[in-house]
Amino acid sequence: MSYALSFTATDPAERWAEAGDAAAALVAGEPDGIANMANVAALIWQAIPHLNWAGFYRFDGTELVLGPFQGKAACIRIPLEKGVCGAAARLRASTRRVTARVYGSETPGIINALSYTISGDASKHKYHR
Repeated sequence: MSYALSFTATDPAERWAEAGDAAAALVAGEPDGIANMANVAALIWQAIPHLNWAGFYRFDGTELVLGPFQGKAACIRIPLEKGVCGAAARLRASTRRVTARVYGSETPGIINALSYTISGDASKHKYHR
């Protein structure tokens, strides 16, 4: 089955709200977590303009492991002591709370493997495909 999704809001907060509602409807009744993550990653990629990546990392009990995503290639494994995502998982916080803005090696512990990625608060930055 294919889903025709359209998003009309131009305000970022309203666009995220539309995407959230669409995601809830898309996964309703589907018990498979991987399938749901794949569909939600695709939905975010479609709904939110100017992203270079949308997806999920799963915690395997030791580190973060790449899950379903859309966009440019990503780190496959992230130790909890590395980068914004590792810190967020270790602290059980969102990346937004861990840091508001990170560029490459300007911040100690940042994974600088992907120079086109800007981590932090997506509402304050432009991301490019």
